[in-house]
Amino acid sequence: MKKILLIGALIGFTPTLFGIPQKPTNDIIIILDYGQSEELLRTGSSARSSQGHSIEGLAKLGAMTSTLIPALYQKVAPILVSRSLLFSLLTRKQIFEDFLTKDITQLSRLYDRQSVTQAPSLSLFKQHCLYAQKMYAEIHKELTELSKQQSDTHTAMRTLAAKHSCLEASAPRTLQVYSGEKRSLKDTLHKELQAYALCYYAPLTLENYVIKEVSEELILLVPRLNTLDIVTYNAGTPITPLEKKLGLKVNHLKDVIDTKRLLHPTPITYGMPLAESFRNVFVTKKEGGTHVWAIYFTGHGLPSYPERRKIEHLTLLKNFYAEQLTLPQRPEEKRTVSQRNQLMQDELTKTELKLAQLPKSHEKIICSLSVEEFKKVLLFLQLEVETSLLLYTSCYGGGDHLVSPYQGNTKILRYDCIAGSLSDTVSFQTTPMLLLPPYRSSRTSSKTIIEGINHDSIDLKNKRLAPLTSIHFDEFFKKVRDPKRDAFTLIHCLHPYTEHGKMVPDSLENIALERPAGSTSFTVVRKGDSVSPASSKALGTSVDVALLTQPRYGQLTLAEQIPSFVSLLEGPAYHVIDFLEAGTQSLGQLAMSFLGLPTLSTPKVFWIKKLTCKRENPPPFFLPLEFVKPLIRGRESSQTVLYNVIITRNVPTTEAIKHEAFISIYFSDAQGTTWYLPIKKSWGTSSKVTQALAHAELYTLFPGLREATR
Repeated sequence: MKKILLIGALIGFTPTLFGIPQKPTNDIIIILDYGQSEELLRTGSSARSSQGHSIEGLAKLGAMTSTLIPALYQKVAPILVSRSLLFSLLTRKQIFEDFLTKDITQLSRLYDRQSVTQAPSLSLFKQHCLYAQKMYAEIHKELTELSKQQSDTHTAMRTLAAKHSCLEASAPRTLQVYSGEKRSLKDTLHKELQAYALCYYAPLTLENYVIKEVSEELILLVPRLNTLDIVTYNAGTPITPLEKKLGLKVNHLKDVIDTKRLLHPTPITYGMPLAESFRNVFVTKKEGGTHVWAIYFTGHGLPSYPERRKIEHLTLLKNFYAEQLTLPQRPEEKRTVSQRNQLMQDELTKTELKLAQLPKSHEKIICSLSVEEFKKVLLFLQLEVETSLLLYTSCYGGGDHLVSPYQGNTKILRYDCIAGSLSDTVSFQTTPMLLLPPYRSSRTSSKTIIEGINHDSIDLKNKRLAPLTSIHFDEFFKKVRDPKRDAFTLIHCLHPYTEHGKMVPDSLENIALERPAGSTSFTVVRKGDSVSPASSKALGTSVDVALLTQPRYGQLTLAEQIPSFVSLLEGPAYHVIDFLEAGTQSLGQLAMSFLGLPTLSTPKVFWIKKLTCKRENPPPFFLPLEFVKPLIRGRESSQTVLYNVIITRNVPTTEAIKHEAFISIYFSDAQGTTWYLPIKKSWGTSSKVTQALAHAELYTLFPGLREATR
């Protein structure tokens, strides 16, 4: 099994001051959009293909909608949700319904093809919708019969996969995903149909939910399972017995008596006052609330504009070169310094102009809230209600956003916090799928292979197809009540990033961190040996991810399996490794191991003073010929030694500016020549650089780096 290795001490764990939080009595799910971004995605306003329609918007659901749909289907807790998300979901539902019930003439008047489908025509998309409805009804009928026979899920899956109507031959040709031409387009059309069907069959109805208006932006959905009482609006009454039971002011919020009322778009707004809205939703301690809450909270996130730190760095470098110009120098040196000084000034002017044009609303966002508003939410959960756990996920929820909201009166909280974002990067949400036919069943010599459907996509209890998703709110809220609950188990009910002890591909960003009640900082969520201390020098084959938590390391030795190295120091940071022994890894492979988290927004420097790595034959194309020749001639050793191998990310050095590269690699060979290699979408061409100036720039930008590299 592969593990996550934690290099260095754990991130500032402080023993609990308030003890174990109380066992939760009530649950709630909070899902917030930001500036109607998911409706803009659906309509194609945020990303358009060359043909004019949004590939992402039509074939996929946004991250918040992908969380809302499982929450709606599972019906295990009240949902506080952005009205814009309901509008987007119900709009898809209305489109699907129109294509089931209206003729092509009517549809042509209502819809532009590119706004609803990637199918070649509206009539073909209508065929897709009718096919989905027919298959969903047939599967419901079949599962009803199988339920009467007390069949298990495996039997149901095999039965459905063998039904003639569910096979590829019965599907429209454009949905026959297993054979023929244009299979990628067929797959896209099939996923597009799944997105529409998921929204159409989602139980967002008055039969399933009590629907309440909280504000112009927020709607509260309470599952009918939570109460059999008739919930009526009467704002003038005291807290009612039902409200005391639910912990929510359902009698003080206006009713939505028809879901079509939610089909009216709301204005695009930013800066939602969520903490203020909470006072209209929760029964607070002052109002007699005795509930203990377990809360799942998700929303969009944005980092501080990278241009801000870039301006700081460019100013430092400009001042450095301006000072150098005052010193005695040879003419050619003075000319070089002058050129670099001018380069920094030009880049600074350009970056300042760009920053001035960027909207103030699109940075420093956590869970669709400003940092200041997010802190108010933390404080509300601390003072005005009793909270057991807050688990939240947001792009760019890690890094500095694990520090800045937790200052002053929110530095120590009485409840557990779990953040589902490792660093200053995007985090990922799996898109739910409604596994509609066609299915395919084939037999090998040893077993039957079934494609297109699996155990988790069948809901025998409710006799229907279920959304296939990694989000299981039922399990989460059940396990959160366990006195021995642990963060690893809880996060894996919702956003698993390991499977059988091995990292799930492309899930590095989703490694979670926890802040137990009474702690003053976050620690990496781990279970058993999945995160190991860095007491040993060797990183064995079981290591998938090495989390760097301190600026200086001595010797590290890599085994055959190379891990991903990730910095956990917030903000601009450096890590110096005195000696890295990577005998079986090439320079290119090693460099790539520091380039995980491709959307990382903060400046980082990884400096390896001495590196032993594999000598490649033939050498990679990006290495300079002058560097390669001795490698080709020297057959006596399978290894090469490099010095001062420096990997920078988001650092505006002279070379990075010239090559417009966010990622740069510097290294020196045994002869003392220093090379620079830019990486943009691919490996660039290497060139010689002056080591003294390259190092001096980094020393200027990162205080303490000079001392660390001595």
